[in-house]
Amino acid sequence: RLNSVNGKGQGFRSYLLNVCCDSGSKTKKNSSIVADLGGLNGSANGSCTLERRFWSSAEVIMALRQYCEELAQVLNSDDGPRAAGLFSKDDVHVPQVLADVSLKMRNNQRLATTRLPEPYDDMCEYHLQTVFHLAHDRLEEAYDAMSNMVQAFYRVFPDDSAWSCPLLHVVMSDLRHIGAAADQHLSQVGRKADKLEDAARWLNKFFSTCVTDRTQPLRSSKKGSTLHVINNLFKIYFKIANLRLCKNLIKAVEAKTFPDLSEFPAAEVVTYKYFVGRLAMFDGEYKRADDCLFYALQHCHKDAFTNKRLILLFLIPVRMLLGFLPRDRLLSKYNMGQFAEVVHAVRVGNLKLLTEGLIKHQSFFVNHGIYLILEKLKVITYRTLLKRVMLIKGTHKIRLVDVQAALAFVGENLDMDEIECVLANLIYQNYVKGYVSHAPPYLVVSNKGNAFPPFASVK
Repeated sequence: RLNSVNGKGQGFRSYLLNVCCDSGSKTKKNSSIVADLGGLNGSANGSCTLERRFWSSAEVIMALRQYCEELAQVLNSDDGPRAAGLFSKDDVHVPQVLADVSLKMRNNQRLATTRLPEPYDDMCEYHLQTVFHLAHDRLEEAYDAMSNMVQAFYRVFPDDSAWSCPLLHVVMSDLRHIGAAADQHLSQVGRKADKLEDAARWLNKFFSTCVTDRTQPLRSSKKGSTLHVINNLFKIYFKIANLRLCKNLIKAVEAKTFPDLSEFPAAEVVTYKYFVGRLAMFDGEYKRADDCLFYALQHCHKDAFTNKRLILLFLIPVRMLLGFLPRDRLLSKYNMGQFAEVVHAVRVGNLKLLTEGLIKHQSFFVNHGIYLILEKLKVITYRTLLKRVMLIKGTHKIRLVDVQAALAFVGENLDMDEIECVLANLIYQNYVKGYVSHAPPYLVVSNKGNAFPPFASVK
């Protein structure tokens, strides 16, 4: 007989671990519970692995009953973090026993969930259906069940207090992950992938609810979850390449009525700055992109190597366009040798080496969406080469034939008209202060020490 979850019993998680672990079997510490099937990748945090086994009807009924009893207690006590865990697709309750409940024990499932308050009884049923479909790799059905769960949650969330915000975070994350997996599957079979778009519509409803909550202080308000919702929407919009919708979210954050970012968790602010920086980079606002991405890098957790590397993938091209070249030890530390040839080419003004570096690692740069940004470094490479020619000649009057010879030396064979076009663009964008003389053909640069202005003045 199962003990009830009332502080004296062992609790559902302890029961699940006890009935799943065979004392005579080999154990693996902190091992994965099940293979990742559309997101089922929870961890047992124990010394046993939950193996696939046959569950008797009695065991299924008892496990379901105890799960619902624990969930009812959590809901009655407004325990947001525990409720979030019990509704998460990655929690310890997910594998085997509850994954088999949804359709195998339909009547008993319905009987157990009726003990829960509305609409959490519906949420529980849809949650069990979700993990059932995920366990059987039915991603489209899993998303539909998850969407129904979100719809049920939305019926109560506007009237709930901020205690349910941790549950909101888990629900949004699971909806997004399952939607992405379902869209990938739909694309592979030649069908329209629209699950993430549907997920974005639901997240926008929760965003409206959170941003309009006027409860004070912020930690007691649903507005404290606004940045978390925005970051999830950013991830969806970047995934489906619909970046124009991001600007409305940024306007909401920059509004005078929105709380200061310092009041939000550092992790949420770092994520927000990262996406705003990427968006500014694509819009050509390189100074703003540098500010946001550099902030994200500075405030990122010191041990978050992967996150720092992801930030640097976009910060390095932006800073190079602003005239700051990364050091070799930085590239080596974060395993970004793909930038090494490009950085060296810009540093020495070698256009041929720059082109070769871009072609060699083209797939890497294209996959991360920075290839077109790096192509703009060609203008800076021209500037570097021109500056070296001036220093070698020791005069502010540079013959165009000398410029042509320097370009030919680094693999760029241009005629005089093309050279004049390049120089005119450099002058127009304030990379060079001077003018082109046609008779005789000279580039005359300023002799006041500012022939090559700082990059901050570039248009």
